[in-house]
Amino acid sequence: MLCRPVSPSGDILPVLSHMDLLSGPPALAAALRDHLSLFTGEWWESPSIGNEVLDLLQDARGTEQEADALVSSLTDYILTFPGAASVSDASAGFSGRSFTFSCTVHTEDGSSAEISFFTRF
Repeated sequence: MLCRPVSPSGDILPVLSHMDLLSGPPALAAALRDHLSLFTGEWWESPSIGNEVLDLLQDARGTEQEADALVSSLTDYILTFPGAASVSDASAGFSGRSFTFSCTVHTEDGSSAEISFFTRF
């Protein structure tokens, strides 16, 4: 898998040669971050996935049980991504109307990538 690099703020960086493209774990991490940034919109494409998460976020009061339910949903979602074999060190938290999620994704080729996700609801 090859991906265009992006800045920490999400801006697409210029690619001047094939060598500037991301591959391996960094490419998987970038693709998953893009995938997760669209996650709250999945109610449109995949209602069985997105509606569950939207309901959880809209009704969230910031409890540990709600965070665990969201970690489970996001982990299941990540495992549907091509190349993702397993997820470890998954954690989530609420801060007001913001939700954060982070984990380590292990790929089918044995490498791993750190993923972080943040959304407001």
